[in-house]
Amino acid sequence: MKRKILYISLLFILLIAGNSGAQYGRIYVDVPLHDNIFQLHYNNIFSNTWEDQSLPVDNTETRNNLASLFYTHVMNFFGRCGGIGLGVSASSLLSYNPDLDTITQRVWGVGDPSLTLDMNVFGGPAVSRKNWSTFVPMSYMSAHFVMGLPLGNYDKTKSTNIGSNRYTYKFVVNMSITTMKGKNWLDFYGSVKFSSTNSEFLVNHSLAQDPLFGLEAHYSQDIGNKCWVNAGLIYSGGGRTKIDGSYSGNAQSSVKGSVAVSFPTWIHGSAIVGYNNTLWKTAGSPEVHQLIIQLNHTF
Repeated sequence: MKRKILYISLLFILLIAGNSGAQYGRIYVDVPLHDNIFQLHYNNIFSNTWEDQSLPVDNTETRNNLASLFYTHVMNFFGRCGGIGLGVSASSLLSYNPDLDTITQRVWGVGDPSLTLDMNVFGGPAVSRKNWSTFVPMSYMSAHFVMGLPLGNYDKTKSTNIGSNRYTYKFVVNMSITTMKGKNWLDFYGSVKFSSTNSEFLVNHSLAQDPLFGLEAHYSQDIGNKCWVNAGLIYSGGGRTKIDGSYSGNAQSSVKGSVAVSFPTWIHGSAIVGYNNTLWKTAGSPEVHQLIIQLNHTF
């Protein structure tokens, strides 16, 4: 009974937080109970945004090198596979105004950390490592929450930053459909992101943002027994910004293409290499070209 109360408390605390964003298929998959998962991400990003990609800036190009470490502990949530985790990051950011041929920001430091909660809704039973070798992957639905904390490096005199100086709350629900005993997957993600107000934008202004919505569809296929490839589309919309209470610019609307490949590395280790590229966008929306290298280790 005490354990159930603890799980309910954790769910309530992190439910008000938000979601983890996906970038390719098979982001949310079953793993054995009580596993500990470490993920090291490297992202090389060419865009017109802050490190927070929901914050585009006019007449700006940015180069961002981002390294992130995520830890997740897998546990049993009422008979379903779930986990709680923490993410920390470090980044270098260079911002450039092409019209003025001027570097406007060059900085490196710590990004905003995040708290995460993941839980399968149906189709993802909590399976022990002892029974894992005979477990056949099945279609499932799950919910994911991430809370971004405003602890990253922030310079209130600059228009782009590593830290966002605001809380972010994202929610993701995914539906993953598999055939051929887990050899191929169709992954569908729906998300919404809420943000608190940054009251120190450009020193003494306030920056607020409407909710940002996302839809994704990915297809992945096994190649041999241990590798898979993925292709998908990522849509985001909404997220119109307000400065001092008045709308600035247009609502966001964009589509990105995504490709990725996953392969084994060492015992209990794997790697994913992916690339996302903006295919279409409206004025005032992010334009992102992103290389992703992800190393995973489970023990």
